[in-house]
Amino acid sequence: MNDMQVLKARIAERFPMARVEVRPRNEEEHARFTDPQHPWFMTAQQGTLEVYIEWKPGKGFGLSISDGSNDPDQEVFGSGVQEIYHDVSSTLYRVADALTTR
Repeated sequence: MNDMQVLKARIAERFPMARVEVRPRNEEEHARFTDPQHPWFMTAQQGTLEVYIEWKPGKGFGLSISDGSNDPDQEVFGSGVQEIYHDVSSTLYRVADALTTR
């Protein structure tokens, strides 16, 4: 398993009621999704809170957090990440914090 798959498994284990989905950003990128250097994207959602996670192999994780109060037309992917983490453990800690405190 790569780091994104490990993170997904740990989030799903810790938050069984959360919806956790790994996917390519859009259909055009689906073909490149299997490239080991291509970024992976994941959404972890619990209630109205969504954590958007981007993982770039060899570079780490970028997070963006939405509590449902954002403009629904706002594009989250492509707008840049709010936070950067370099390993699975620190990323999991921050995702868990976001999902339990908002």
